Amino acid sequence: PGARLKFDVTIDNKSGRTKGVNIVLDAPGAGQNMVPATPVEAEQFLLENPVEEHAQAKFRALDPVSQRTVINRGSLAGARSPTGTLLGRITKLHQANGGMGGMGGGMG
Repeated sequence: PGARLKFDVTIDNKSGRTKGVNIVLDAPGAGQNMVPATPVEAEQFLLENPVEEHAQAKFRALDPVSQRTVINRGSLAGARSPTGTLLGRITKLHQANGGMGGMGGGMG
């Protein structure tokens, strides 16, 4: 009870074709058992996905479980704006956590 699937479809605005689908099990406590990202994994993500400094700072300020959630969404390669895409992921994460979760306790 209370569990549901969320579908997030990304569409290429230029061609109108689907670029990807993200399916998430939205269940109470589902994210609690997720393995946190290590500091090395977080930095590797930023090395592989160059973004502006302010976006890097927001990502680093996330707690390790939230960093893992962002990393698991995949590469930012091919995004029209990698910085905007990363910030969008962080915003969605905050919205999913009731607007407060995910900050603090990061690798800072």
